[in-house]
Amino acid sequence: MFLFLQQGSAIGAKDGRNPHLKAMEGAVKIGAHIDIKAADGSIVIGWLASQTA
Repeated sequence: MFLFLQQGSAIGAKDGRNPHLKAMEGAVKIGAHIDIKAADGSIVIGWLASQTA
């Protein structure tokens, strides 16, 4: 397992998979975020570091 920083980018709204994005005009800005490659080989997008007390 490991974490990695995914750099921000911009995509055309029409290129998105979400139907709400496809209805928008122009570009959609995607901010930088942390992803994790999990033990089962999957990638969790937008992983959030948290700690329980």
